[in-house]
Amino acid sequence: MFDTELAEQLARHGDQAQACRVTREAFEGMCAALGVPPAEVQTEVQAQLTPKARA
Repeated sequence: MFDTELAEQLARHGDQAQACRVTREAFEGMCAALGVPPAEVQTEVQAQLTPKARA
C-alpha cells in the first residue's frame, strides 16, 4: 500500500524524483488492486479539479 512516510522522507531529503516514483508506484498498485486503469483515474481526478465553466 502507499508508504506516505517513505515518500515524505524522500521529499524532505531532496530526492523528489524518488519520492515521485514511490508515489506513482503506489498509485498504480492501488489502481491495479481496484481493477481501474490509472489513466481513467487521472482523467476523472483532473475533471474534478478543473473549475467548471460558468454559463
